[in-house]
Amino acid sequence: RRWPTILTAEQFTRVTGEPAFPPYLHGSLIDGKLHYYTNNSLLYTARGIHIALDVMWEYVSPIGDRDSMLAVYRGGRSEVAVRAGKVQRYIPEVDVTPLRPQDRPAVKAALERRLAALRPRWPGLSLRETANRLEIVIPASLRPNYIDHFLLLAEQLAA
Repeated sequence: RRWPTILTAEQFTRVTGEPAFPPYLHGSLIDGKLHYYTNNSLLYTARGIHIALDVMWEYVSPIGDRDSMLAVYRGGRSEVAVRAGKVQRYIPEVDVTPLRPQDRPAVKAALERRLAALRPRWPGLSLRETANRLEIVIPASLRPNYIDHFLLLAEQLAA
């Protein structure tokens, strides 16, 4: 399923700096507004793995909010989540939640091994335990371009 974010000419100019809609977008104009199909909801299977994906873009974040994200990767024993919202002060955080209490020791051990393997490249990574989750602590020194680092980290954790 997909649906548009609808932009007026004024909003388009604010986002792009262009004075008007370029000719190649004229086919996407309805009543003088750009219907930009950037919102998607997908359910699919890739190599036997079920995937649900929701991507939404609004012209303006709700008042008091900034760009946020949530990515959840679910495996057989745990769920890895990357969150960047109001609670996280819009700084991406990574946590791992074992699906069953009896899996926690094995998930923790696997995560500690993985973090040890990642430390030569990303020094300072550590693990903090909470009641329900295992939080990956990423030091400030690894956060100058936090989006690239966290997407790469999530990719490495999923490996």
